[in-house]
Amino acid sequence: MTSTAARLLAGSFRSFAHSRATLALNRASSSRIGPHVRGAQFARSAMASFGPEPPPAKKAKENSWDKNGDTFNKVASSAAAERNRQPIADVVVPLLAHLDCGLVVELACGTGQHVAHVAPLLPNLTWLPTDLTDESFGSVTHHTRGLENVLEPGVLDASDANWPDRFAGSWEPPAAVLVVNLTHISPWEATVGAVVGSAKLLEDTINGLLMIYGPFKRGGKHTSEGNATFDASLRERNPAWGYRDVEAVDALGQTHGFVMEKVHEMPANNFMLIMRRRAKIEPAE
Repeated sequence: MTSTAARLLAGSFRSFAHSRATLALNRASSSRIGPHVRGAQFARSAMASFGPEPPPAKKAKENSWDKNGDTFNKVASSAAAERNRQPIADVVVPLLAHLDCGLVVELACGTGQHVAHVAPLLPNLTWLPTDLTDESFGSVTHHTRGLENVLEPGVLDASDANWPDRFAGSWEPPAAVLVVNLTHISPWEATVGAVVGSAKLLEDTINGLLMIYGPFKRGGKHTSEGNATFDASLRERNPAWGYRDVEAVDALGQTHGFVMEKVHEMPANNFMLIMRRRAKIEPAE
């Protein structure tokens, strides 16, 4: 991470942590922490920044996800987001509508069109859009303007499985993680980081959810000729990219405490993987 990116990260998250303090404190005073979270102390730390500031980078680091210098979010089109935002909401909203409060982290938020569409439908939840760089944050801010339950976007590298450490107990207790169109246009390490990091973030959350949307293979096979063609084009552009197997993501999740609750078939040969965090078993005394 460059020194400029580090300053943006620290400054951005300090800003939105303070801007959301009133919301967190109000929710704390109304004692609306639901039974889905154990030991949550978000009110006391609502004014905290997004963890410690990262150390200055020794040198500029190029984005290794794309040899052409593009990020996965620049590849995803806003037109696609417009098409799939409602089908995604149709799955996400019923899963989270019962919660009185909680933080939902979106990885690879892109232009912010998904969070802008879903957040108003779940006003009790606080949403944190994040992405690998701040290149699209102007668009995110534009789409989410006026939404009081959406925090300012922040830079977060999903491939770093330690990304939850930067939360340091701030804001509200985590309820879920949403990932849209990340797995096939990033290296496998990004999927691993998303799953492992989500497991860490949701470790103390009862029934915490990881929701992953995108195109996948099933049983090692593509579900359509169009998917096979697109997968080949992605791998030609970057050999580290490409469609992942549902079974591989499931196995990864099981290793880190998730159960694949359901695989939703979505429009245009996409899927939504619903992975629920198993309750942490306390050792017997």
